[in-house]
Amino acid sequence: MDLLLAIGRYFFLFLLYLFLFQIVHLVIRDLREQRPRQEAAVGWVRSQPYLVVVSGERTRPGAVFPLRDRVSIGRDPANDIVLPEPAVSARHAIIIRRGSEFWLEDVGSTNGTYVNGVRVVGLTRLRARDKLTLGETTLQFMG
Repeated sequence: MDLLLAIGRYFFLFLLYLFLFQIVHLVIRDLREQRPRQEAAVGWVRSQPYLVVVSGERTRPGAVFPLRDRVSIGRDPANDIVLPEPAVSARHAIIIRRGSEFWLEDVGSTNGTYVNGVRVVGLTRLRARDKLTLGETTLQFMG
């Protein structure tokens, strides 16, 4: 009886170690597969201008928004970049590409649009690392 109990214990330990080994193996495999996807995403982002969220009340810091020839920003889900917070107007601002330059325009928002702390009036040219503030959200232009 004692022999069967000892064999049962060793068999249970063997199964437990096998289970833990499988978990560790799967975690390592998933991490290895994820690294190339992350590197590809970073490479893609670096290949074209984009906005990155620096801080925001309801927008995740670090979120990246690639820029095209015309990008609308606002609270309404129909915008290209949606900032879901009360201080952002439904249609707040647009970014327009002209040649290799990007220009920001406030489209009649209630609370205004700011670049590096200065309120935007008319078209404002964006330069690399400019900080755009719309409501409580701050985005950085990477171009």
